[in-house]
Amino acid sequence: MDTKLLNDPLYLAAISFSKFINKNFIYTLDNGAMIEVMFKRCNFAHLIGLHKLIDIELLRKLSDKRYHISDLVYKQILKGKLTYEQISKSAFFDDMEDRLINFKSI
Repeated sequence: MDTKLLNDPLYLAAISFSKFINKNFIYTLDNGAMIEVMFKRCNFAHLIGLHKLIDIELLRKLSDKRYHISDLVYKQILKGKLTYEQISKSAFFDDMEDRLINFKSI
């Protein structure tokens, strides 16, 4: 494994997210209402805010309903093909940086 990935916040968020994939979480509110949440690999890119980085070709397609590339984006992150260094150069990085920084709190 590339040791640079071990210091890449985007990669680390993807690895952290992997422990939630295909698991259901049920939250019971004080009023008895229940909320069920299931995490899927294809949700990661949107949860982290990558769809906001429309000046990066691959990520621009995330917001286009004709493309179903969320899984591909997740895999590219895990392979080190899409990195924090790359996304941080986006003119829109500030629009999603808080999501990435706070993702570990999920």
